[in-house]
Amino acid sequence: MERIGISISTNIFLNEPKVEAEERIIKEYGSPGNLFTSLRNAGVTSIEILNARDSLQNCDSDTLAAVRMIHNAGFEVTIHIEFDGTTGKEYAARMRKILLEAVNGQGKTAFTVHPVESFERTAELYADWSKVFTELDERCMLTLENMRYKKVPGTEYVRLNSVYDAVLPVKGQLTWDMGHYTYNVLTSDLPIETLPEAEYLALMKHTHIHGIIYPKLTTHFPLTTENKHIELYVKALKNSGYQGVYNLELEPERWLDRYSPRESFENSIAYLREMLK
Repeated sequence: MERIGISISTNIFLNEPKVEAEERIIKEYGSPGNLFTSLRNAGVTSIEILNARDSLQNCDSDTLAAVRMIHNAGFEVTIHIEFDGTTGKEYAARMRKILLEAVNGQGKTAFTVHPVESFERTAELYADWSKVFTELDERCMLTLENMRYKKVPGTEYVRLNSVYDAVLPVKGQLTWDMGHYTYNVLTSDLPIETLPEAEYLALMKHTHIHGIIYPKLTTHFPLTTENKHIELYVKALKNSGYQGVYNLELEPERWLDRYSPRESFENSIAYLREMLK
């Protein structure tokens, strides 16, 4: 059975909201326990932690606490991280407890990272960090995400293979952000039905799935029937033999004036489940 996930900020699990959207989510669910129950009842089995933070004092961090909360609630964990200017060895030394706790009791676990502005630097960082992650624990899987075109490598469709090229020399893995991909296809004047090549799909180990609204092509909105092309992408990925999580990455701060976070989460999960039938 396909695994469905959703991205949630560390702040929400710890009941320490930093922005209005996080306050609304906490208010609508009432508590982290209620959030877990609602997501489980909706069919979610995996949670991706956003804004992961380490501890400079090598003590238990808030992210580590969130990982443990998610595991104790019976969910799989994935984590969204960033290249932060350090080497893979330096990063893994600071994040060691978090990385090992995340894979505890799990199989291969996606740690998704964005490209940086230089393709050469992205390839260099990915090779370094992915080697260190695997050496720490073979279940730690660093995945490189395609971004919206903002003069970042691998973002626009015509250079989509640049993220593929960045990971290919070290037999790496990718995260398919379907909202970013939609943006890049449309801004490259290609049909929205355009699919990545089979070689690209074969490297996919994680996903970020979200809606996009027109005409501004704003991403990370809830999934609605206006985004039926996402179903095409999801089915293409499923048919490719993909075994990873189908993870919703919604950003309520972009649409808080229009929709309820809880209702949007639940409706998007239900729509994604229908796509996967």
